[in-house]
Amino acid sequence: MLKICGINDLDFALKAEEYGVNFLGFIFFEKSPRFINIKKAFGIIDKLKTKTKKVGVFVDLDAKSILDIAKNLSLDVIQLHNDYSEKDINFLKDFGFEVWRVLYEKVINSNVDGFLIDKKAKNLFGGTGKVSDWNLVKKIKDFDKTKKIILSGGLGKDNIKDAYKLGADIFDINSSLEIEKGKKEIKLLEEFFKVWNDLKI
Repeated sequence: MLKICGINDLDFALKAEEYGVNFLGFIFFEKSPRFINIKKAFGIIDKLKTKTKKVGVFVDLDAKSILDIAKNLSLDVIQLHNDYSEKDINFLKDFGFEVWRVLYEKVINSNVDGFLIDKKAKNLFGGTGKVSDWNLVKKIKDFDKTKKIILSGGLGKDNIKDAYKLGADIFDINSSLEIEKGKKEIKLLEEFFKVWNDLKI
């Protein structure tokens, strides 16, 4: 399955959906160049088909604020970066949301539904364009086969074939589809799918 993160443009979102992208990610972290406010996110989500799953990415909001946004936007998945507690995770799961948390270096015991593998960078929470530690895919599988594995970090048309062989459940694409930080380009999406479709997903 495929996720595109950093969605902030309706035309791009609709084209991604047309291509069959499974998850679209919306970043609710104001310091990110891909930040989207709730009103604009609603305007995009309202136009999407129900089969396209919506992921909210959160870094610094408390669990209650995250819950309010998730409910108002009818999100399907909550993706947590930073140090959220198991209490926060269970609180969000109790309301029926699927919860993913980011991993950078080592596998941890957590009640989340999925681990998102990403590359850590100073003062940045994802979207660095740098390749993550692909060895974590196998480590997560060995540690807990019930968790979804979302591989992120520097993925694009040039390395997706190799990444796909690792057997992650979801591949998360972001910066490789941008002409500048925060501005995705449909032409780059089309180029990516020429490679992706060859994988016969």
